[in-house]
Amino acid sequence: MNFVVNPSGYLDMYYMSILNRQYSLNAKACTYIDIEMFVRYLENCFKTFKTIAPNRTTFSIASNYCKYSFLWNNATILEINYIKKLFETQLKDFYIYKYQNQYRDGYIQKR
Repeated sequence: MNFVVNPSGYLDMYYMSILNRQYSLNAKACTYIDIEMFVRYLENCFKTFKTIAPNRTTFSIASNYCKYSFLWNNATILEINYIKKLFETQLKDFYIYKYQNQYRDGYIQKR
């Protein structure tokens, strides 16, 4: 028998897949992403959810906004680890991603 040790972490990882199955959305798992579209959604997130620092937003808000946008608009399941990998590789020259353990969240900042 397998136990879920961290239910919040599990939901973070698989929530989009669960929504897809629950509502029969027929979305496909992301194997390739249109970076321009991702950046468009991300920039929309910066405009929609303004913080004290205009060039910064929390990682949780940005990732959730992008995940839902891709699911509803593009029928694509975008998981949290894929988003983290994007910020650590393809988007590292344009955005700073930093995890802050004391808040159990991170932030995304424009360079």
